[in-house]
Amino acid sequence: MRDVSIIGVGQTDVGEHWDISIRDLLAGLTKRPREAVQQEQEENGRRYLNHAAGLAEKEGVPCERVLRVGMTSAEITALAQARGATLIVVAKPVQHEIRGLFESRVLREIIENPCCSVLVLTGRSL
Repeated sequence: MRDVSIIGVGQTDVGEHWDISIRDLLAGLTKRPREAVQQEQEENGRRYLNHAAGLAEKEGVPCERVLRVGMTSAEITALAQARGATLIVVAKPVQHEIRGLFESRVLREIIENPCCSVLVLTGRSL
């Protein structure tokens, strides 16, 4: 079996959907320095990656944790291309509120600009 990497958790930095990054938006709303917000986002990303990797490893699937900052769909496809991936597996989010709309757009962008085959898992297959 080939190596498996969990390469996307949906952290967005700049310009994916708005004229301002999520980091800058949160910094402005909370009156905190951009660097503090960035650090918090990266820590949350690492926690999520560790959680997802733990679930995979519990099922016997070895994986590598990769945290990147940027436009989610672009980062996922760029890393898959750099690694010579033959398959990207993504989960289709449950449609609800703004989060569901955002994640659906990321999924659509991965499917529309693939560097390899894309397998989309739905709620029933998860």
